[in-house]
Amino acid sequence: MNGKTLHLHIGRHKTGTSSIQASLAAYRDLLLSRGILYPASLPVNQSGFFQIAYLPNPQELPIHRSLGHSRLKLKRQAKRRLLTFADELKAFDGNDVILSAESACVFPLKAISNIKDSLDELVSPSRYSIIFYTRHPISRALSGIQQNVKGNRLTLEDARKFHLGGGGKRYAEIIQNYATVFGAKALSIRSFEDALLRSGDIVTDFFSMASIDLDGITPLRQNESIAAEIVYFLSWLYEGPRVSVVSPGQKRFNLRKFRVPLSDEERKLLYGLKGAKANFLSVKDIDTLWRVVEVDMVFLEECHGIAYRKADVTPQDNSKLFAPGFMMQVEAMLPRLSVQLRNEFKQFLQTQGVTQL
Repeated sequence: MNGKTLHLHIGRHKTGTSSIQASLAAYRDLLLSRGILYPASLPVNQSGFFQIAYLPNPQELPIHRSLGHSRLKLKRQAKRRLLTFADELKAFDGNDVILSAESACVFPLKAISNIKDSLDELVSPSRYSIIFYTRHPISRALSGIQQNVKGNRLTLEDARKFHLGGGGKRYAEIIQNYATVFGAKALSIRSFEDALLRSGDIVTDFFSMASIDLDGITPLRQNESIAAEIVYFLSWLYEGPRVSVVSPGQKRFNLRKFRVPLSDEERKLLYGLKGAKANFLSVKDIDTLWRVVEVDMVFLEECHGIAYRKADVTPQDNSKLFAPGFMMQVEAMLPRLSVQLRNEFKQFLQTQGVTQL
């Protein structure tokens, strides 16, 4: 597999990665006809595969600890995936291979070295292209908070705590680690905001970066925002304190339970409601977050010309929550919910001082 270009998309989280991955998978056959491989042998989002294949101790991740997966079991699973991936590469006679794993952006240096060693052996590319997007820390935190509540079953309180700490490893370390392993010339550091201005959507910008012809391709969008009222309801719907279990080098948070069961159909109904857009962060929260990321922002501007500024902020305005238009949708939706969930929603509205149902 000599002479290939390998495009490795490493995120960052909350920069349209799910939309990019979904679009690559949806047009896999078309891309293959154009000499571009997005492997069918790997998951659409390859983060989980990268974790078990390249992290030294993937069994320490919360998901694998909770399921009792051993290191040996995970490494065997990764080896099987690598073998099927290798077979797919052997059958591929094009020039470009694309991999996408946003979780790889927070890998330690050793794991990044493992990635390169493995890919060198599998592909022997003549060129690596590492594609990485940045995003304004405030908008990234707001998007992350909503996703943590919507998809990861965190309460708003837990999600805020995580993102006010900067959301894990930050830009300077990520970029420097990848430059150390792959070389600085292999890296393309892009501003999420500039990408949207230039291309109109993140998928179009990414495909342009990877030299993909967009003819016949309609970018897909994933993880759309939901109404702020529903974010507050989901957070309220989790019950009991979150239990922290601390082990050597690892803190694990147990998932909360729902007060009542929530079906996929009921999720679709809730997510489909059109309501307010809240920022979920107070002025104090934003000040705290900016202090955490300020040094990182200086690094991005001085080293990569990406300038983010702390915007002037005002206190949260919750006056637009539970507006008449939203409540009309709720009234039409409630009969389609289970009796238990319907009662919980009514109880939630009462806690918010809403009585017009």
